[in-house]
Amino acid sequence: MSGVLLVVLLVFTIVCKGYDEACTVHPKDPVIKMGSDIQIFFTAPLRSPCRNISSFNPDQLFWKLNDERIPEDQYSAINSTVFAVHIRNFTRRSGFVMCYMNVDGRDTVFGGTHIKAGLPPQKPTNISCVLFFSTAFTCYWDVGRNTFLYTTYTLIREVLNENETCQSKTNECTFGDGNVYHFDVHTVVIKAENVLGKVYSEKQHLDPMTVVKTSPPEGVVITPMLKKVIRVKWKTAHELRGHSYLTLICQVKSQESDSNTTVIHTVTNGWTEMLDIQDVKLCTSYIVSVQCSLNGSIYWSDWSKESTALSLMDVEFVQLHLWRKIKAPTSEGDRAVLLMWKGLQPSDGCDLVQGYKLTIEEMNGQVETITFSLSNMRTLRNVSKKAHELRIVAYSSNSTTSEAAVTIPALGEALPPVVGVQAYPHSGQIFVSWNSSDIPVNKYVIDWSVDWSNYDWEETKATNISIKDKLERFRLYSIAVTPIYDEGPGQEAIIHTYLEEGEPGKIPLVKALDIKATEAAIKWTEVPENERRGFIRNYTVFYRKEEGPELSITVSSDILEHHLSHLEPNTKYTLHVMASTNAGGSNSSTVVFRTLKYDSSFIKAISVIGGLGILLMVAMGISCFILVRKILFPEVPSPRISSIGVWPLECSPKDHLSNEPENVENKFHVIERITCNGNSEPTGKMIVHPPDIDLSSDEDEAVISEDSVSKRSESGSPENREEVRSIDSTPGSEAAEDTPLINPYLKNASKTREFLGNSQNSKEQTPCKPEQNNNGQAYVTVDMFSENVDNKRIY
Repeated sequence: MSGVLLVVLLVFTIVCKGYDEACTVHPKDPVIKMGSDIQIFFTAPLRSPCRNISSFNPDQLFWKLNDERIPEDQYSAINSTVFAVHIRNFTRRSGFVMCYMNVDGRDTVFGGTHIKAGLPPQKPTNISCVLFFSTAFTCYWDVGRNTFLYTTYTLIREVLNENETCQSKTNECTFGDGNVYHFDVHTVVIKAENVLGKVYSEKQHLDPMTVVKTSPPEGVVITPMLKKVIRVKWKTAHELRGHSYLTLICQVKSQESDSNTTVIHTVTNGWTEMLDIQDVKLCTSYIVSVQCSLNGSIYWSDWSKESTALSLMDVEFVQLHLWRKIKAPTSEGDRAVLLMWKGLQPSDGCDLVQGYKLTIEEMNGQVETITFSLSNMRTLRNVSKKAHELRIVAYSSNSTTSEAAVTIPALGEALPPVVGVQAYPHSGQIFVSWNSSDIPVNKYVIDWSVDWSNYDWEETKATNISIKDKLERFRLYSIAVTPIYDEGPGQEAIIHTYLEEGEPGKIPLVKALDIKATEAAIKWTEVPENERRGFIRNYTVFYRKEEGPELSITVSSDILEHHLSHLEPNTKYTLHVMASTNAGGSNSSTVVFRTLKYDSSFIKAISVIGGLGILLMVAMGISCFILVRKILFPEVPSPRISSIGVWPLECSPKDHLSNEPENVENKFHVIERITCNGNSEPTGKMIVHPPDIDLSSDEDEAVISEDSVSKRSESGSPENREEVRSIDSTPGSEAAEDTPLINPYLKNASKTREFLGNSQNSKEQTPCKPEQNNNGQAYVTVDMFSENVDNKRIY
């Protein structure tokens, strides 16, 4: 009976358990290796509450990873109650996987899990340990890659077959509380562990005295002393006191207060706790600190607290340095010289020196001595063209320093300079180098300046130097290298450079000049020297017309103008000029101009053509006028210029007149008698026709009225009178001496020339009859027949 009850109770328990089992997603919060695969399960027992949902359908299950639906090809059904999703190559650091089912049109969550991914720890490496003397033992190591998981590190130390452990979450761990062993070998190992695994480092065997580190010294004190010495004292770290059997080494670090350069001095026996630093600069502030180490250890203590002191002034050890910069000579040969010296900086502790004495001695000439205070470190003096020697000393009440000297050669007598000088910037410094000289050189002096007045300078025996103090960017440095020979200084070799170049300033002025129809001249001014910020490499002229592409022309830095050609007439252009350095360029302001519509040569050509056209029109007008005049008003030939104006002597009028004497005076008025005597002076008379004679008589007698003669006498021009020739001036005829040559009149209506008078006499004189003029009627005027006698005309 009891057995039956037991079976019934067991069946009831199983049934009840199956009925109460919930739907779950497992595994819960798994941690996997990053990049691996994982399978998540959803279990829905047959009698679980989720099965009671009326629309429960395993085929409606789906999965999401961080709210992103997982593809269905990754789903699977293990059996009727277990369903799975397979996630491949999980590379996220973490993610939530949720199981959903669409129930009555709504996505219902049935469960989920949180996946974390990480990496197993790597073997710790580079283990180093430090034994802080009598205090602690600390080890450090490299943990390797990030595991993205909580990882612990355990330092295991084995000393005298006893193990001690120290746990840490970082890359270091310390054994303290006096658990320090100075002379026993330590064996250390590091264990790294997380949920994905654990790993051990290699074992390290350490001699603690090789890794011991002491505390820094205490109570460092500086005492300035004479002879350019400062004494440094300190106290050894308290934990080392009583261990004088150990070898202690110390280092003393000294540094000038205004410099970044440090000097390390080593003290092999640190237990002396003292060091004298030799050859310090006079009147200079020094900063000193000390560190120590046990012999054989790889570690030094930390530096002690710094201590500061000012070195003493000792005039005996003051070393001055003198230099000069010579300006260009005047026409008389005088030169301005900038003198500079170094030696002592003004300080409260340097009152033992009162000042400087500068001596300027002209070669074989006068000597000048000048006194300066300690604050004065330069002066400008004028010297002649002769050679000079300059000397300077610092003086106190009872002593002086050794002097520094430099010479100024006579004008034109300097020794040769160095060659091959180069300068280039790098890492905030300017490196200068040059070729060594064939002549032995004692030293080189290098000076530099940005404004030709405030110079810095250094001396060196090498053929290179690095300039690094107080340099400015974007400033042009003039650097001069001067060799100092046994005979004196040589000529300086100058080079220019920039510590750093930048974009230059704007070009102050740009102009468009000589603008023509297709050409224009562009001129601009240089960028001021203090605004260049670098070497100007070139200039670029950019120009464009309205709604046209921009064109450019680049010229070298020594050209300040450019002639633009092939422009379009009557077109507006805009332009600007860019100055460029190695670091970039800057543009000038914009200039606008318009080309001419017509070129001046075109206007000149038009003017010439127009003028020629006008002249041609005038010539054509005159020609037309003459032509029309000849047509409308034909010209009557003038007998005066005819070839018959002079008759032969054999046809003299006396041969054609009547033989009968006729009183001419009865018919003509005698105006003046003109007679030719033996002296060839003409005498005789001019006769004219009486006013009562009819010129139209049938006898065709040639007559001239008194009025017409008077009119002709009045109107006759000097030219006409000059044309009258005396008959006796005609060579080869004696008849001309008795009878003047007279041209007879022709009848107006006759086409033949007939002499007036007796017709019979005329017929007898036919041998002298002129030829007929068959071309037309000829007219003969009275003034053709003239005789120049005593500068008077006879008709």
